[in-house]
Amino acid sequence: MLVARVKWTIRDKAPTLCQALNALLKARKAYDAGKLPRVPKSQLARHKQIRRLSGAQIEEMAEQYRNGKTVYELAPIFGVTRQTVGTVLRSRGVDTQNRRNSREGKN
Repeated sequence: MLVARVKWTIRDKAPTLCQALNALLKARKAYDAGKLPRVPKSQLARHKQIRRLSGAQIEEMAEQYRNGKTVYELAPIFGVTRQTVGTVLRSRGVDTQNRRNSREGKN
């Protein structure tokens, strides 16, 4: 996939179709010749793929959370963000509030 920024040298005017195509052809030739840097695929993706968790994974997540793992530890295990972990746990009725206080015995 060719990704390039083309600067127009025409002042205060939109380029014509012919000028735009010529600029793209020129950019393509430079890209093919290796004169333009390749853009990493990670920068091309605008949206992350939605990760669906199975019921068993959600139950395992809740169990590990109840056993003391944090949302920061669970997120990479299940391939989701910490926010998603919190959302999933709350949807299953797991209390995620004041966990620090309950660990320290201040609850």
